[in-house]
Amino acid sequence: MWVGERKVAFIGVRISRGVTCHGISLNVNTDLSFYDHIVPCGIPHLRVTSMERVSGGLLRMGDVRRSLTRSLGQVMGFAAVTHADLQELLGEAAASLAR
Repeated sequence: MWVGERKVAFIGVRISRGVTCHGISLNVNTDLSFYDHIVPCGIPHLRVTSMERVSGGLLRMGDVRRSLTRSLGQVMGFAAVTHADLQELLGEAAASLAR
């Protein structure tokens, strides 16, 4: 995702043995020095930014998480979507296996 000529989000897709894995990365309150030597999408004159820089202030991760979850759910046509963190999902999976 781009804001003007600056990249603020990244989407990754991998296909292996007929299984797809998807990932999304948002630069929320990110130390942008890590991107000093990265050329976004191979376009040399473009740079990376963060949501903090675009909005002009520090963002709360919980708010970003809820907004992203809700927005992705709407785009995908789901009636209701909730966010669960990794520890929650692992706990549920372990409980399910123990039964």
